[in-house]
Amino acid sequence: MTTTYDNWRDVPEHYRTRTQLADLDLPRVPVGDPVAWIETRNAIGRRDCFDLYDATTSEPSPATAKTLEAAAARRSAKNYCCQDCGARTDSPTTALRLPGKSVPCELCRTCLHIGHLRRAQSARALARIDVTARAAAWVSRDTAAVIEVTNHTPPPGESGRRKPPVALTVQAVTPTGQPLADLSIRLRNSRHALVPPGALDRDTAFAQLRTILAGRAPIAWHARDLDPITLALIPDPFAVDDLSDHWRRPAVRSLHDAVATWRGELHPHTGRLLAPSLRPGRADRMALLIRRMAADHHHASDTQLPTLDHPPTSTGETSR
Repeated sequence: MTTTYDNWRDVPEHYRTRTQLADLDLPRVPVGDPVAWIETRNAIGRRDCFDLYDATTSEPSPATAKTLEAAAARRSAKNYCCQDCGARTDSPTTALRLPGKSVPCELCRTCLHIGHLRRAQSARALARIDVTARAAAWVSRDTAAVIEVTNHTPPPGESGRRKPPVALTVQAVTPTGQPLADLSIRLRNSRHALVPPGALDRDTAFAQLRTILAGRAPIAWHARDLDPITLALIPDPFAVDDLSDHWRRPAVRSLHDAVATWRGELHPHTGRLLAPSLRPGRADRMALLIRRMAADHHHASDTQLPTLDHPPTSTGETSR
């Protein structure tokens, strides 16, 4: 069964389109039927499907050495020398404006990949300025509450069905690290082994949290983490004058996204921003991350960043 690819990264090295074979430094022509296809954008940006041939079974083009030499002397549209590493490429190089460069450079595939990573890193550095400024504001104003909610859930039964949590542990600190709350909340039978000693009933605990967190903007690792205590974040859930406002979900700041932007680590293959894979696990550890982010604020603002331009749109049949 012939394969259809969606991305050039997945295409084997020896699979080439007819145009790519013709554009080689020593051109070749395909033999036989296509061995695969790739669906990508063409030169005008529309989705298109291109035939892929096995370059190892292709044959040299009819052009003689003298013809190729004359063609190389007059060709100007294609370049076969990387202007960064000096590699003499078999396929045409690709133009890309690197950070700090005023004109595009003709790059081999490796330098092109590195160039795109550098541009992505520069964009991340710009985003880091905004997120560190936000963290600095959290620390200086100290009007937020960093909250971690832990669910105490029994293991699944013999049938495999999940059981609901029997208790919650809520930790809250200020961005500067001052403790606000450390409560255990009983949701089910108080005799359950997973219920922490001294756990409060839900109404009592929520009333205490409502008083402690009043006027503070909630910050959690993920905004949905605070779903179990949503009622405790509403100033007066029993008000009857305007229920629509009181029952709206509170605006919870997500620390996960801010930390990902602050760290700015990119996947070495795709160039995509890496998300933090592990939770801090405690409210005081999340507050520590906020203070570390805030400490980088002035340093990030003073960083000299190159001018970034949008990368050229790759053409489907000539880019790999």
